[in-house]
Amino acid sequence: MPQLTKQDWLIIVLAVVYVFLPWDLIPEMIAGPLGLTDDLGAVAVIMATLVRARKRDQTSGRPGGKVVQGEVLPPAE
Repeated sequence: MPQLTKQDWLIIVLAVVYVFLPWDLIPEMIAGPLGLTDDLGAVAVIMATLVRARKRDQTSGRPGGKVVQGEVLPPAE
């Protein structure tokens, strides 16, 4: 699991809250299946935040591994 900053947590929490709120930018009752696009966008924001955090951990040498000449090596055992 990547190390998440306070900003990462805030983005993820707000995106999850948006998905579960009864109000949408594009309501499903009006737009049908197209109305799910804003919810999918919120899920995409969550995934992008997690991927960004994981890449940040890998390049900084955090628990995911050590960076040596641009390559991420697995943690020493």
